[in-house]
Amino acid sequence: MKIDSILINGFKRLVQFSVDPVGRSIEISGRNGQGKSSVIDAIWCALTSKEVPGVPINDKSVSAKIVVGLDDGHTVRMEFKKKGKSLIVEGPNGEPVMKPVAYLENLIGKISFDPFAFVDDEPAKQKAFLHEL
Repeated sequence: MKIDSILINGFKRLVQFSVDPVGRSIEISGRNGQGKSSVIDAIWCALTSKEVPGVPINDKSVSAKIVVGLDDGHTVRMEFKKKGKSLIVEGPNGEPVMKPVAYLENLIGKISFDPFAFVDDEPAKQKAFLHEL
């Protein structure tokens, strides 16, 4: 799986961000506080349907939107509003995926895990989790 496009509006430090890697690797660089981690957090949120710590909507926006296009033609859209979040996964022809969370879990696989939950776990649970992988 490769990411074909990323569009982020109003998420964390980002007012607007987009990139179309077109099959290439990209490098995200910049000074502290410029939004590098916000880009990574946005991709993680969209592809896992989970939230990261902190407020997802930046103080210049009323909502946050993340759109990730995948190389198989699927599109993942996650939107945050004051009253909650929504997740939509569309297939190559724009048809909605009926179980978007299950689709993402299958896409990402078992190797993916929530790093924040892992850090908060007791050392024995961390060890058991790593042995299971």
